[in-house]
Amino acid sequence: MSSTTISTYTTTPVRLTTTGAALTLTPAATLAAGTATGIVLTAPSQSVRTAGTITSLGTAIAGYSLATIANSGLVLGYRAALALGPQTSLTNSGTIRADGVSGIGITLGPTDTLDNSGLITGARALYYFGLGGALTLLNTGTIAGRQDGIALFGTAATIINEGTISGANMALYDSNLIAPPSLDLILTPGALLAGGVNVAGGSFALTLAATNPMAPGLTSGTLTLTTISGLTSLAFAPAASWTLTAPSAELAAIPTISGLTSPDELILTDLTSPATLTIGTPGQVTLSNATLTTTLAISGAEPGISTYQLVKTASGAYALTTQAICYLRGTNILTPTGPRPIETLTIGDHVLTRFGGIRPIRWIGRQTLRPAHHAPALAPIRIAPGALGPNQPARPLHVSPGHALLINNTLILAEQLLNGTTITQPPTPPLIEYYQLDLGTHDCVIAEGTYAETYADAGAMRAQFDNEAEFHRLYPNHLPPEEPELCAPRPRKGPRLHNALATLPKQSAAA
Repeated sequence: MSSTTISTYTTTPVRLTTTGAALTLTPAATLAAGTATGIVLTAPSQSVRTAGTITSLGTAIAGYSLATIANSGLVLGYRAALALGPQTSLTNSGTIRADGVSGIGITLGPTDTLDNSGLITGARALYYFGLGGALTLLNTGTIAGRQDGIALFGTAATIINEGTISGANMALYDSNLIAPPSLDLILTPGALLAGGVNVAGGSFALTLAATNPMAPGLTSGTLTLTTISGLTSLAFAPAASWTLTAPSAELAAIPTISGLTSPDELILTDLTSPATLTIGTPGQVTLSNATLTTTLAISGAEPGISTYQLVKTASGAYALTTQAICYLRGTNILTPTGPRPIETLTIGDHVLTRFGGIRPIRWIGRQTLRPAHHAPALAPIRIAPGALGPNQPARPLHVSPGHALLINNTLILAEQLLNGTTITQPPTPPLIEYYQLDLGTHDCVIAEGTYAETYADAGAMRAQFDNEAEFHRLYPNHLPPEEPELCAPRPRKGPRLHNALATLPKQSAAA
């Protein structure tokens, strides 16, 4: 085993021939190889660690097998910056660049691994052509191609993108030119794909992850699916928060969509009002309007027990989401004769409200959730006595995450109130029974001593209830508004939300 350090300017190429040989370039080092290959690795277990500059009019570094390369400087080639052999481990926090018209930043070998937090660029930034192997690529930096970001041909690859992958033609493609590809692509909030993604044949699994270690304060992501084709599965990771936009045909072409929970949204650009939602077959969600009918394969969708709904967006298109906007069974609602458990109320009973005085109940919606079909995100949130102020609530209040409470004349969703102490989301019970009161218009009732909202009608939102058909039998001529008409502002962000939250007690209340 030999170890060599370069810390000056040199034009002499380096060829490592001894197993285990190690080469280090300090920040002061420059290896200008001219037309020759700058560094050639010819034996197993060799390594290069460079913080300096390596340049070549051909290939800067060529490694043939079992190499370890770490770059924090500049690796610059004309034809290629790096040409890697099989089972090479590459870490890049610097710049890897190919300047030739068709220059390749990195030519990958089978079973290579890459951890990039720097910049990789070329006509094609990353390239692999061959049979077999399984690539593993983690990108927290930038992979940018003047033509294509990542070009793969018939390989299995796992790519985790927490940064930027871009290409003037395509950000990423995996072709079946020589073999069916198998691609697992994982995106985190804030990750960018510029130029589109295409996988031809084989399998292509896209996972939308929940957090980005590079941007811990960023908790939600957006993606336009029109730039991505060839998907065989789409998965929303637990606790993810994504807005995905696509024409209905593209979503319908995906064999499996899984993990869709609040506050995820699928915005169907060609589904406009009035639209309806039905689940007649397990795993099949049918959406339709006057000119369009499409069916999405959503795992976990079950007739009569699913909480999927359509919500109109600002663009006029409808978003498919899942939400529970209800009180847990056993919640006491104040009536003129005193508090009563919500499950004992019936149509025609009267309740006390914040804005409308004493009002009759028009209808009571019911949702029954089973964790086998619904993510823990839909489990009830527990609000301890006094968590919102003196005697607010007077007793523990359990509502769904998407249910709003009136605080300082502002409606705030329960999921926005979680603090880990007085407002928590306990483990999911084996069976969840939710109830919601429809008073005809949106209002707030007194639940366990604090104001909380009633049902706000809009679009196809009523389809989330198990007993939707009962409502339509009672009110066959009912036409829901396209958008909910709320009794008070319900901000999801901004100064009004901040100011309302600032009025809450600073200390933990009694549990």
